[in-house]
Amino acid sequence: MLLKAFLRSFLLMTIIAVFMGLGTLALFHSFIGGFILAYVIQVLGGYVWNTYLERKEHNFAQTISNEIDSQIGKLTTPLELSCAYCNIVNKIQFALGDTTHFKCVSCNQPNKIYVQFTTVRITSPITTNLETGEVDMDQEPKEDNMRQTTINEPISVTSEAPPAKV
Repeated sequence: MLLKAFLRSFLLMTIIAVFMGLGTLALFHSFIGGFILAYVIQVLGGYVWNTYLERKEHNFAQTISNEIDSQIGKLTTPLELSCAYCNIVNKIQFALGDTTHFKCVSCNQPNKIYVQFTTVRITSPITTNLETGEVDMDQEPKEDNMRQTTINEPISVTSEAPPAKV
């Protein structure tokens, strides 16, 4: 597909250059000068046009990104946070990208909101070996074709101590 587009473009450039060369042959008795000039003009013109289109697309994407950022900044979430000094609950409106500070309504002390995001695994229920208290990580999946794996040590169930080995 890319080769076909390239060949079509090359053929069109050559046809235009041939006509330009024939025009210069009639006027100045030099075919090759007009032919080469036509190719140079087309390559430079194509470069300028493609640069213009890329810049226009980049500016449009930047405008859309800025609009999305401004809309996200307007979204607020009501939170009930305890003051770090007096432990009284404060009701505030929190917006991502906005300030993360508030003053306590009770003691008037400045507080900072600490926001942390983390990921967790979505897993299907797993079975536990009741004799050892360890989870079998190599067990074949049941119905949903999911398998739980870990890069850490095997998960141990701590609700009951495993029986002592004799």
